[in-house]
Amino acid sequence: MTEERITHTRRADGTLVPVEYITDETQWPEDIRDLANAAREASRAAIARLLSKGIPVVYVVGKDLIRHYPDGHDEIIKKDLLP
Repeated sequence: MTEERITHTRRADGTLVPVEYITDETQWPEDIRDLANAAREASRAAIARLLSKGIPVVYVVGKDLIRHYPDGHDEIIKKDLLP
């Protein structure tokens, strides 16, 4: 594991365990790729459904919280939301 691609998670007993990020989808196991694709498709469908009903969608881009309106314009709700 390379040092820059490691984070830690805490087990139920409180101990920290290193976890490596695999950012290249080609390295993901096939079942994980299938789940990620299904989640991506469901998310896109839900967003399209909300926008078609006139409901704005809120999401994060970089460090900013953005509200996207059905007419296509975006509003920055909060800048530098994330550290």
